[in-house]
Amino acid sequence: MRQKLLKIAILQVKLVAIAMVLLLPALLIVTAKAEKFYMELWKELGITQQEGKAKLKDGFIYGFLYEGGFRNIRNIILGDKEAVAKDLLEYTRTYVYGSGFKNDYAKYREASKPVLSMVAPSEPAVRKRYIEGVRLQMRAIKAEIKNTDGELKKLYEEQFELLERQILDFSDPKSKTIEFIMQNEASRFNKATNYYCEQYTKWEIDFPQDPMLFIKNKLHKFLDETAAVDYEAKLVKIEGTNYFEKRDYNYKPNSWKYAYQAGPELTGTVRAFVKTWVSELNNVQKV
Repeated sequence: MRQKLLKIAILQVKLVAIAMVLLLPALLIVTAKAEKFYMELWKELGITQQEGKAKLKDGFIYGFLYEGGFRNIRNIILGDKEAVAKDLLEYTRTYVYGSGFKNDYAKYREASKPVLSMVAPSEPAVRKRYIEGVRLQMRAIKAEIKNTDGELKKLYEEQFELLERQILDFSDPKSKTIEFIMQNEASRFNKATNYYCEQYTKWEIDFPQDPMLFIKNKLHKFLDETAAVDYEAKLVKIEGTNYFEKRDYNYKPNSWKYAYQAGPELTGTVRAFVKTWVSELNNVQKV
């Protein structure tokens, strides 16, 4: 039973979204019976403040958070969710302004940079690759010829002769086959280049060089996705899983669903904080 509660508790504090959104599921209603267990949870999990900061980084950059290192966790059980929300939000804001987060973001941004999947094709390199491929087949068939006889051996010999003609064709500077292959290679390279350019443009938007702009974009996304939450939406249980009665709601972003679960009061607290933070970031950028 205790292990089961531990798994449930871990799931409640593992959140999937940006740091503001990640906060919400951990502040949902829990039963009084779990109070003592939660008081021992962090010690049992061995979470330190340093690890908590690392999880904050994960929340903003990678999209998940584990609430280690935070004080007042007992207030979640007692129901003072708004107080805990403000504490976590302030902690988060202080952390992301630090050099540690900026360095981690720079590393993640660089690691996320798209890479062109192929190099520009050159005729000598393409010719060499195809010739080497044919020679590899010829070595395999030659070994089979030595170990077979009869009709099967004859088939292998015919195939070997065909590959010999391919070698001659590929070696010809005026080979039409190589010309056709080069056209296909060029087409593939153009498609790969276009895709790379699209991904690079998207990367520049998703991961701006300034980490504060990255944060502001995340906060704007949160505000947009939680602007019109239907807190009166009804749930239906199907095979033990809750779904929204209104089908469209099941396809809402996670931030919308977390806000629904957290309720209007807690969501309002988080949204107010985020709005103030966005204004603060706007003022910093104007200076």
